[in-house]
Amino acid sequence: MRVAKVDTAVAEAIATRFGIRSIPTLVLLLRGKELARMSGAVPAPRLLAWLDQSLAAQPKREAS
Repeated sequence: MRVAKVDTAVAEAIATRFGIRSIPTLVLLLRGKELARMSGAVPAPRLLAWLDQSLAAQPKREAS
C-alpha cells in the first residue's frame, strides 16, 4: 500500500485528473483504477471502516 499527500494548490493537474474538489479527499486506487472515494474529514474509526469495506469488496488476488 502506498499513501500520498498531494498539495492540490501546487499540483493542480493532479487535482484536476482525479476530480478533487474538496479537501480532504481520499481516493483509493487499485492498478490505477478508482475503487472508492471519500471527501471530508472523518474520525479514525469511520476512516478505517471505509477502508475495510472498500477493500473487502474487491476480489482476492492469488499469491504469486
